Amino acid sequence: IVNDLPDQLELMAGLLRKTGYSVITAEDGLEAFNLAKKEHPDLVISDVSMPGINGLDFCRLLRTDDQLGSIPILLVSAQRKDTETVVAGLRAGADDYLEVPFDSTRLVAKVSRLLERSRLEASYRDLVEQASDMIFTQDLSGRLTNINVAGARFLGRSRQELIGESSFSLFGVDPLSNGFSGSLNQLRDNREFRHQFVAKGASGAEHWLDLIVSPITDRMDEAVGFRGLARDITERKQFELALRDSEERYRLLFECTPQPIWVYSEETNGFLAVNEAAIRIYGYTRDEFLSMTIDDIRPGEDVPALLIKS
Repeated sequence: IVNDLPDQLELMAGLLRKTGYSVITAEDGLEAFNLAKKEHPDLVISDVSMPGINGLDFCRLLRTDDQLGSIPILLVSAQRKDTETVVAGLRAGADDYLEVPFDSTRLVAKVSRLLERSRLEASYRDLVEQASDMIFTQDLSGRLTNINVAGARFLGRSRQELIGESSFSLFGVDPLSNGFSGSLNQLRDNREFRHQFVAKGASGAEHWLDLIVSPITDRMDEAVGFRGLARDITERKQFELALRDSEERYRLLFECTPQPIWVYSEETNGFLAVNEAAIRIYGYTRDEFLSMTIDDIRPGEDVPALLIKS
């Protein structure tokens, strides 16, 4: 807890200690920041109006620090219904706001809620780090602000080296190419977009990636960056291409053979497809064939034998 008023500092510290929390205190923003660097608290409660580094500047200082940036912050102000200060505090990075004087149960409830949310966010970060998919965040200009282990491994560089780099250049993508231009319009409108593209990994080999990018909004619901998830779908793409190639070869064989071939339904005996040889030999158009059954082109007594041969 940081507050330049000793009475308020002791009041909040006493209430939280009675609830079972371990509390450390500071009387100004600079002292609090140095103490936080040393102790790594689970939560920071800061007064807004303080000499030197005020509560808003203290928030910004915490949010720009690599080690302390994710710590939840509760701002406290004695100015009742000061909407402008509340908005400024949220913009500076605060997670919640408390007015003085306050009810003790309200303070404890806010602290408990922020700590629980922080615990859930820490669990989410663990899942991100363990994920096999590449997960990253970037600022509004498209430069990486974070990337998980899978992403760093794919690109063959440490996270420290990747932070600040353009995500497009790292994946070897031209954002102005035809494939990306339409998707980027959605990104500019703060909408989620999905795109599949080829990227080069650390070894230089090309991989098909399925990318989903969605906006990250602040507490004022304004976009402050983007979150991306890229999944390697190279094996699936190779299977799709092989299947497409197989279907094309089958189509050529079906159409080019000199013998009449058709595909029909076992339930209705209706034609589903016929080749050019069947059209030429039997004299029906393709549309006429597809409106007929096997019974229409062979005597009824020959149909069982024809089906057996097929």
